[in-house]
Amino acid sequence: GSSKNPVYWEKKYAVWSGNTFAGMKNLPAGLIRLVGRYWEEGKRYKVKLTASSGGKTGEVIIEVKKPGRLGKSFAKSKDVFDREISIDDTCIKYGGQYGIPPQLIKGQMQQEAGTYNFGGTIGQGFAPSYRYEPYTVQFWRWVRTRTSNPFFVTETNVNDPPVPNHLYVQDYTYPFPKKTVWDMIVDHSQLVNNIPDKEHRVYGVRRADGTMNFAPYKSIQAIYDDFLRDFLRRRLSSEEAAQKANEEMITYLRDKWDGGVTGGPKGLKNIKAQTRIASSYGLLQMLYSTALEREYPEDREHLPEGLNVTSTMLLLSMKHQKKILTERLSPSVEAGNNWPEGFENGFYLLVYPKWNTRESYPAQVMRKSQSYLPQR
Repeated sequence: GSSKNPVYWEKKYAVWSGNTFAGMKNLPAGLIRLVGRYWEEGKRYKVKLTASSGGKTGEVIIEVKKPGRLGKSFAKSKDVFDREISIDDTCIKYGGQYGIPPQLIKGQMQQEAGTYNFGGTIGQGFAPSYRYEPYTVQFWRWVRTRTSNPFFVTETNVNDPPVPNHLYVQDYTYPFPKKTVWDMIVDHSQLVNNIPDKEHRVYGVRRADGTMNFAPYKSIQAIYDDFLRDFLRRRLSSEEAAQKANEEMITYLRDKWDGGVTGGPKGLKNIKAQTRIASSYGLLQMLYSTALEREYPEDREHLPEGLNVTSTMLLLSMKHQKKILTERLSPSVEAGNNWPEGFENGFYLLVYPKWNTRESYPAQVMRKSQSYLPQR
């Protein structure tokens, strides 16, 4: 048995327009909705429901059981050690442990993870990912104060402890930690080399008209757009203006830009890329700095790249989502039933905006989750 209440009940129900979450509505009087919330291997989760009406009483025993699958796609994958894993079982395990619907976990995983064609019986599956942030996290004060971190790259501390040889990492493999920030932009944007592969579309994409799109990096885009406008004002053709703006942006970033850090070196060619600690990892895309806040140890044994180990990432992520719910609902409300916001709305309004501040993010996760409803 278990001390947890295995089901959540409420007097609301989720409303969907196709796959789009449209909020909650009240159920007719006298009806309640049950949602299986907790399940763990080797434990039995049963609840007795009693109803009384007109002097008569009835009882029913409900048991929460493991679903057979979550939707029909992306059921399997391989981890960074080349081991076949069940994405469905992983989502069910950690969802059942922390009371988070497994279809929401899988929907969020699709939103965040890379994909890879593993072939064989797996085919297209979710893959671990890696993303260094040269325009943003690299210049956070948090990074600059982390010089004692064992993974902080300096002239003398290079690849110690070594970067692991993980497989299937998207969008590009872990770089050897001796690069400058400028090296990373040259290698993984189309600003300098207009190479059409996926690896060169991370930190800047060349549009069809030759101009650069630096989305989602708005401050970098604004700098570039100023250069472009200036050349267009000089009555250059759009093609010439694009070429000149690209050249100006290369010179500026390589030789002048300091990320807004006063007193430090100028020009990205002179700044070491903190490719291990100024990065995000994993099937749910978590920054290393965030993982430390969520009790991932800051020592030599716990590599930043360890966040790409499926069980490590899922445990940290679901513990944190549980913590968000508990803090925002209060411990007693979260542990109970009939949340004021409603069950799905609790995740939509309280959890996902804390995970990613992009306005469209909660709706995107909820929409994807509808493809993974539990099935027998």
